[in-house]
Amino acid sequence: ARQVLFFSGGGGQVYLFKDSSILRQDKSFLQKNQFGAASFEFKDKIILYSGYGFYAYKPYMTEFSDKTNEWFLRPYASNQYLPKGRQAVVYQIDKKRGYFYMSSGYTLNKPYFEDVENLDLNDVWRFDLNTNKWKQLGYIKDDRRIRNLRFPFFAKGNFYAIEKGPNNAVVKIN
Repeated sequence: ARQVLFFSGGGGQVYLFKDSSILRQDKSFLQKNQFGAASFEFKDKIILYSGYGFYAYKPYMTEFSDKTNEWFLRPYASNQYLPKGRQAVVYQIDKKRGYFYMSSGYTLNKPYFEDVENLDLNDVWRFDLNTNKWKQLGYIKDDRRIRNLRFPFFAKGNFYAIEKGPNNAVVKIN
């Protein structure tokens, strides 16, 4: 029988849909800590990258453990520069190589209690899901496009997204 896992927005409770029943799988709580996170599956694990909660954008990944039925921080290799925590990223998973590619999104320009102004981000990153290492690949050159990028995809070894708008242009992310 086919099984489908789903989880609450912001992280936390995980449910399994199996044989016309919904069964709770986790021992966690409704975290409300990673709203707008990039969520994906890799090697049968649910992973959330970044997102917003408790007045900050998170610069980390969390992973659901099917052994303990709880969420844990995914470790990063030490001594590396990390991308800023963000929301609304454009991302794509290369499951064959074990890469998580992401770009754009936005973060807080100042601490939340000072101002609620968001800062658009134009950086492009790759995270190696096998070695837990980040690598910055570059920047999106045209800042006007950052908020309008959707539907990322790979073609001939390059990372692209479609620019939302009247032209729906394909944008190569260098």
